[in-house]
Amino acid sequence: MYKKLKELNLEKYINHFCGGVLVSDKYFNALENFVNSLTTENFQTLKSKLKGNKKNSEIADLLHEVEVAYVFHPRARFNVDGPDLENGISIEIKTLNESKEENNRHQRDSFSCVSPILANEKKTEEHDLIIAAVRNKANYHLEKANKQLKGKGLIYLIWDYDNLLHGNDGQVHRKILDGNSTQKIINEVVKEFTECHPCLTIKNLYFADLRNLVTD
Repeated sequence: MYKKLKELNLEKYINHFCGGVLVSDKYFNALENFVNSLTTENFQTLKSKLKGNKKNSEIADLLHEVEVAYVFHPRARFNVDGPDLENGISIEIKTLNESKEENNRHQRDSFSCVSPILANEKKTEEHDLIIAAVRNKANYHLEKANKQLKGKGLIYLIWDYDNLLHGNDGQVHRKILDGNSTQKIINEVVKEFTECHPCLTIKNLYFADLRNLVTD
């Protein structure tokens, strides 16, 4: 089961996802079929990107790239360094989350301040501060993608509500900002960014909606 996904160093991740027991899963079956259809070059590129001792959050980020290719760009060419390509169009996929790995990488960056704000109950302006943090976070990733695309191409912004709006204790603070409000903020950022960068096309998706497209 999942022969090609195992070759991509995903067996441990699949076991974790399935609760410790390898079972037939609609999502992984779809990915297995897609990966099995890739050219040798594309498969080896993915294998290179997934090699090593990756954290689950890092693997999830890379799987977003596979999911986007599966659903929207089945003929895309994966690249180890730089954007993926399809029919001459450069494609970048960015993930908005608050994983430990991301916070460790960006401890001094203002865009990753969502968790510290949520963990500090003494803040009297939590709501406004969190909205600003989410906006900063989205803009940071869009700016990074824009630079990688050299101002022209397609950006997919994938966001995970539960993994974006939690405190350092791991609790999701839904009373502060719910999923619909988060989506609205990200939509506003995307609209503003697109208006300032007319050669970019930006699509944002909730990660579960993207996963549902894979299994449909």
